[in-house]
Amino acid sequence: MGTKIGIIRRTTYDFGDLAPGGSQTLVLRRSIPADLPRGTLMVRVHALSVGGGSDGDVVVSVRADGFTTNDPSQLFFGETLASVAVAADGDAAPGYFVETFGVSSDHLMVQLEATQDASSSLALSVRISVDLLLDDAPLDDTWTPAALDAAGWWRADLGHALVDSDPVPSWANQGAAGADADLGQGTSTLQPTFVESHASFNGQAVIDFDGGDVLYAAAGPWWEQTADGESLTIVAVARVTAGGVSAVSYTQTATTYGGFNLAINTSGAGRWYVYDQGAAASIVMTYTGNVQDAVEVLGAVYEGAVSPTNDVRAMWLDGSFVNSGANDLGVIAASTDRPFSVGGGSPTAGNLTGQIAELLYLKRLLTAAEDADLTQYLNARYGLSLTGVTQ
Repeated sequence: MGTKIGIIRRTTYDFGDLAPGGSQTLVLRRSIPADLPRGTLMVRVHALSVGGGSDGDVVVSVRADGFTTNDPSQLFFGETLASVAVAADGDAAPGYFVETFGVSSDHLMVQLEATQDASSSLALSVRISVDLLLDDAPLDDTWTPAALDAAGWWRADLGHALVDSDPVPSWANQGAAGADADLGQGTSTLQPTFVESHASFNGQAVIDFDGGDVLYAAAGPWWEQTADGESLTIVAVARVTAGGVSAVSYTQTATTYGGFNLAINTSGAGRWYVYDQGAAASIVMTYTGNVQDAVEVLGAVYEGAVSPTNDVRAMWLDGSFVNSGANDLGVIAASTDRPFSVGGGSPTAGNLTGQIAELLYLKRLLTAAEDADLTQYLNARYGLSLTGVTQ
């Protein structure tokens, strides 16, 4: 059973008195009883800057606390068990960091250390939240969707250096396709907004779309099913706050050139469709019954089969099976390379009014064990009660 120890909440520390090249250490919490074997250090950086765009560094560490030695009147700091380091460069805020470690001391302390660049005497400032979670889980029990080796994995708190309310010009892919699947938007009026903590998502970060925003990955083959019989999986954690069909992920002009679309809605029908390369065949399925303003997990699976056997498309909403359909499709790839859009139907046509917290795209099906791991992860992270995702 985990015990969460809050250290500081969105507290600003200013180090304006630091001399060039100087450093300063603050003890945020000392003599924390540690009778559980695993610790998780969680650091969310809300703002980190050096005036004038110069450089500095901030390190948050968990260390063994020497207070419990034979001479309790003598306090010293023992070995460093975990640390996260962030660099200040202008007004960049690196975001969210998690470090898991084995607890090797019966008391812990948490410290903050700031270092000023040697060439600057300008004020270094950091606004951070720090939490320490102690639990009795195995040390290697730190599963995230990175274990799935998905071609595309986008999570709202990863892949950028944003502060709350910043526009999102780019959202880097954390998956196996790498930079080929980075999402971006060069037009400022089409950029969604980063929200560092959203109550509807259990306090986790989201990317907020206003109905006209859209992000996209440049045209390329990374998302394509290049052979007959290949499979794919898409999972979206999202919330729609206005009526109508809202695209979550969409390969541009899929109905004409081949590809797929996944959409959630508050009125009309949500949909999951797949078209083959020439749009000569398709599987189009719809569903109803979802609720405005609810956080929903939409899972969609395309199970490819070599012709002449039918391919199957199935869809789950919040872990409950919704619908399926079958047809004999060919290659699921655009006849000409097409962008992969999130929040709309093309790089310039957004239609999602709501938020996306996480999005996964795999060029295969999930195993039962992977589905169970993903279910547990989403429930813990977003405060959900799923019984499954795509199974």
